[in-house]
Amino acid sequence: MSAIETRPLVPEVSPLRRLAVLLHADLLVQTRNARVLVVTLVVPVVLLIGIGHNQRAQMPTNVRLALALMLGTALLAVINYPSTLARDRELGVLQRLRVTPAPGWLILLSRLLIQVASVLVLCLVLMIVGGVALHLGFGAGDYVWTLLTALLGSALYLSAGQAIVALVYAPDTVRATSALVGVALILLGVFGHTAALGSTFEEIARWSPGGAYSELLATATTGGGWTGSVTASVAVCLGYTAVFAVIGVRWFRWARA
Repeated sequence: MSAIETRPLVPEVSPLRRLAVLLHADLLVQTRNARVLVVTLVVPVVLLIGIGHNQRAQMPTNVRLALALMLGTALLAVINYPSTLARDRELGVLQRLRVTPAPGWLILLSRLLIQVASVLVLCLVLMIVGGVALHLGFGAGDYVWTLLTALLGSALYLSAGQAIVALVYAPDTVRATSALVGVALILLGVFGHTAALGSTFEEIARWSPGGAYSELLATATTGGGWTGSVTASVAVCLGYTAVFAVIGVRWFRWARA
C-alpha cells in the first residue's frame, strides 16, 4: 500500500493580521525618510508662523492655518505619495508584494492609512503650534471639527495622488506631474479666498478641489457651524474624491507598462 502524501497545514492569516504587518513595514519606511518628514512638517509650520508675524499680511487667522494645513496635505498626499508609489513600481517592489498572500487592495490600503495618519499628525502639530506661537485659542470641538476636515481632505488629495500614479508610469514624470498638480491645488485654495484675479476666477477656484478643501478648513478652524456652504463644500470634496478614486483604481498598474 502506497503511502498517502500529506502536506502540512498552513494556518490561515486574517486580513487584519496581514494589514498590521503591512502597516508596520510602511510605517518604518515612512519614519526612516527623514527628508520627507522634515519638509512636510517644518515647511507648513514655517509658513504658518511666517505669515502670522508678517504685519503686511492682511489674512484672517483661520485662513492662514487653513493654507498651512492644505500645503502639508498636498506635500504628503499629492506630491510624496504618488512619487513613492511610482518609485516602488519601477524598482519592482510592488510586483514582489503582489506575490505575497496579501491581496492588492490591502497593500494599497496600508500605504494610504499611513498617509492619512501623517496628515492627522500634521494637523495636530499645526493647531498646537498655532495655539502657542500665535495665541490661537482652540477648544475640544475645534480640534474634532478640524481633524474630521483633515480626514476628508486627506481622502481627496490621496485619491488625486492615486489617479496621478495610475495615469503616469515613469517615476520622473510622476514626480513632475504631482508637483504641478500639488502647486495648482494650493494656488486654487489661495485664490478661493481672494478676488485678486477677478470674481469669476475666485468662484472657479472656490469650487475646485483645493478651494473646497480650503473653505472647509477655514470654517473648521474658527469653530463655525454647519451651513449650506459647508454642505456644498463637503459634496464637492466627496464628488472629486469619487472621480479620482475610480481613475486611480481602474487604471492603476502594479508593474511599469
